[in-house]
Amino acid sequence: MKNTYPIHIIPEGENERLAALDKYMIFNSPDEPGFKQICQLAATIFKVPIAHISFLGEHQEFVKEQVGIDPIIKLVDRKISLCSLVISEPGVKVIENALIDPALENNPYVHGEFGLRFYAAAPIISPEQQIIGTMCLVDLKPRTLSNHEKDILADLARVVMEQTELRLANIQLMKEKDDFIGIASHELRTPITSLQGSLQILDKLKDKPESPMIPTLISQANKSLKKLNTLVSDLLHVNSITAGKLELRKTTFTLADMINGCCTDIRAAGKYELKLSGDLHLQVYADANRIEQVVANMVSNAIKYAPESPVIKIHIEQSGDYAKIAVTDKGRGIDPAKVPRLFDEYFRADHTGLQFSSLGFGLYISAGIVKKHGGDIGVNTALNHGSEFWFTLPLSAS
Repeated sequence: MKNTYPIHIIPEGENERLAALDKYMIFNSPDEPGFKQICQLAATIFKVPIAHISFLGEHQEFVKEQVGIDPIIKLVDRKISLCSLVISEPGVKVIENALIDPALENNPYVHGEFGLRFYAAAPIISPEQQIIGTMCLVDLKPRTLSNHEKDILADLARVVMEQTELRLANIQLMKEKDDFIGIASHELRTPITSLQGSLQILDKLKDKPESPMIPTLISQANKSLKKLNTLVSDLLHVNSITAGKLELRKTTFTLADMINGCCTDIRAAGKYELKLSGDLHLQVYADANRIEQVVANMVSNAIKYAPESPVIKIHIEQSGDYAKIAVTDKGRGIDPAKVPRLFDEYFRADHTGLQFSSLGFGLYISAGIVKKHGGDIGVNTALNHGSEFWFTLPLSAS
């Protein structure tokens, strides 16, 4: 970009600054009320006719929102943008009378029909300390800005940055929801298609009850129906947790008895060994069915994602007023970067090379159940060293 100002306006590290801006996907985005309200607030506080929020791209200034400017004006060449002056130096930039500022002697907004006289702007600074835009005030007559007013303008710029972060989080959440809808559609369609196929063949064989295919088809239909029921149950559980309507039916029970009962099918298969250790007499006051669901999910995950670990350890211990249950495998572990989001609603961890049919809601549901009980849930993991998923529960009703 050619610099037409008599001072240097292209900051060092411009590529890093542009990369920080690109992350927010805000350039050339449509109008949004949150940004508009900040502009209106700025115009009211400072009693100026014009306030705008701009982001500085490689060649253009993008006016995200404004008060007092024709809304058609969205892009301004950086060669004549006053905001270009802000990103070249830290702090609030104030031009009390642009008409006598030598740096603006050729600026068309100052010496043209627009008649800009006063300009003040605070930098919008990203968490990476990159100036990606400006919170601007404009007046058509000269004026000053006190130090206190400069602080207020800087605070508004920080509010703009927070709004920009929130906007990005919403975009990411919507993408995760869209991805989930695609996954859910596929996962639900698979058992439905299988069930439909089995029933269609059974219908053709209804006059041949002696056919050896019938038991196989019935078994396949039952498997598809069970899978479909599991998927629908997960969706209903997620809805209850999200709405805060998860109901608990608490009783006092022994954890070891519950765990042995919920894992009989896995032991019967004989492929994996479940080793239960610790305090086998420890009791808790909780919803046994819900806690069984949590344990079954953790054991199921250990088997799915650590198939090379034939032994799954389940340990029970008392920790203060809580019981702690830990499920440990010796599999490949989990990428540390993914751990903070493992229990999020729409997050699906990618276990390279392993493909399983599910909606990926198991850990989110488990976390909702445990937290509803007043407990905590987490994971200790390291790549190539296995994982320990754990949760805690209060020992008593109090």
